[in-house]
Amino acid sequence: MWQWLRRSIRLSPATLGRFHLAALLPCVSPRLTAIVAVLVVVTAALPLAFTFASGALIGSIPAAIADGLDSLAGQTSLRALALAGAVFILLCLIGPLRGIFASQLAHRVEDHLEERLMRAVSGPTGIAHLEDPATLDLIRNAQEIGTGQWKPIGAVTALVTVAFQWLQGFGYAALLMGFRWWLGLGFLAVQLYTARVLRREYIRIVGVMARTTSVLRRSSYLRDLALTPPHAKEVRLFGLVDWINDRHSDEWLATMSALWRERNRGLPVQLLAALVMSLLHAAALAYVGWEAVHGTISLAQLTVFVGALAGIRVFGALGADTMRLEWGAAAVPALGVLERHMETLKQASPTPPNVRAPTQPGAFAQAPTVYQGIRFEGVSFRYPGGHADTLASLDLEIPIGRSLAIVGANGAGKTTLVKLLCRLYEPHTGRIIVDGLPVDALEPEVWRRRIAAIFQDFVHYSMPARDNVAFGALAYSADQERLEHAADLAGALDLIRGLPKGWDTILSRQYKGGVELSGGEWQRIALARALFAVNGGADILILDEPTANLDVRAEAALYDRFLDITSGLTTILISHRFSTVRRADRIVVLEGGRVVEEGTHDELLALRGRYAEMFTLQASRFLEEPQPA
Repeated sequence: MWQWLRRSIRLSPATLGRFHLAALLPCVSPRLTAIVAVLVVVTAALPLAFTFASGALIGSIPAAIADGLDSLAGQTSLRALALAGAVFILLCLIGPLRGIFASQLAHRVEDHLEERLMRAVSGPTGIAHLEDPATLDLIRNAQEIGTGQWKPIGAVTALVTVAFQWLQGFGYAALLMGFRWWLGLGFLAVQLYTARVLRREYIRIVGVMARTTSVLRRSSYLRDLALTPPHAKEVRLFGLVDWINDRHSDEWLATMSALWRERNRGLPVQLLAALVMSLLHAAALAYVGWEAVHGTISLAQLTVFVGALAGIRVFGALGADTMRLEWGAAAVPALGVLERHMETLKQASPTPPNVRAPTQPGAFAQAPTVYQGIRFEGVSFRYPGGHADTLASLDLEIPIGRSLAIVGANGAGKTTLVKLLCRLYEPHTGRIIVDGLPVDALEPEVWRRRIAAIFQDFVHYSMPARDNVAFGALAYSADQERLEHAADLAGALDLIRGLPKGWDTILSRQYKGGVELSGGEWQRIALARALFAVNGGADILILDEPTANLDVRAEAALYDRFLDITSGLTTILISHRFSTVRRADRIVVLEGGRVVEEGTHDELLALRGRYAEMFTLQASRFLEEPQPA
């Protein structure tokens, strides 16, 4: 429909953005939209009423002075004064009232658009699109155009302001037509043309900002380096503040220079339009004054017509609000582009209806629900922009109800294998088979509920400890007994109970009353989250090197505890430290994206191959350490 409308009346993309925004309002909140619409009409009508009342008041003053206030003329003047005063009071009240309701509507629209944005970005099965620069540019444009102030929330309030100004301008043009029809139509045409010229300049600037989104994202990243806590230590330690400021300025100026060039291109036209309008207004005022001096119009009419000439300039005063409207509204069709792009990505890898019901919550040592096994058959994968395959024709059988350790040097493809199993990415060739079916034949959300993982970069949620654990199985977040059971098994229960507010303590010093945990404490929280997921129905557990800040003995202790707790479940352990996974039922060695060895710890040592070599090399430094006296 929108495409047909655009072709029919030749709407520009920016104009289409305004139509999208206006059409969105009643969908988001019909009641608020109706209230704001009424207030817009009233706000536009009151200045006209005040102009009439002022004209009547000023026109009645000479007779009132001559005859006195007790006379009929005096009473007429007092009534005109009362009317003007009442209208003036309404004018003072209606503006803030309109602003309040417009602000409420704007926030509703912002919430609606943010929800659509999050749903769109979360739509594709995997996460590859979040690493695609073109998609990231679309996401940025769907949030805002240019700098942070040009958002749809500002466009809604600007749309309300521009709407009542336009209605008011047409009303003043109608008043001028009552004096000379050609004067009213002439001013209306000139003012509309001037507004069109100004708006065209703003639209061109919007286009420049939209085309430089990548540069703006880099600029925002540099700004965040200087402002956000995760980077603060290194930025100060290495003395990067001045370098970041200089680079931020360079990136910012790269965008703003293009913007300034566009503004300078349109500056002569804007100045000419302003000059022409000023001359026309001066000529019109002189003409109205001449007619009044010669008695063609009365004092009351003079007041009304002069007020109309002043009021019709609202068309030329649309600058700031028009800019906020054009820039902010451009994000609305940009969101539509993003949604269509995300839908295309979803359709590129269609998922059949769910073929398996979710598993039921049970004990930690529940019987496995994957009966026929998990197999990687000739799986190859290369990251976008990569020059070599991370996995190359990988074949792997994952035992059911037992523990599998995957070891190898950094870059061997261990984490990539897990990401493919979780369907965060899709294989380029080959397939992953679960119970005799390709994994992409299973509903992604249901399949992922069967997996509990602690990744090497697991998230530190700046939320209460309760949420940090309950995120493993949100459906059971209110079950305190389950939460405490998972935390106890992970060795985190005493830690949580010892926090200032216990389970309700926010795990971040960035919030009042919050605390910051050590690396080892965070690992216990993450382990509790994974175990809570198991208690909620997950039957495949993954431990993907979440122990970067632990020494090898502490890491081995964590892996041993994990294996004890999860005995009887399908467990996958990822590590580049060979000595930490010796207790696993089966061990595979990845190298060059392929399985090069597999077996138990003892079998692999007896093989005297890559595993034995790496194990001996890593263990030797601990054997050579002097023992305490």
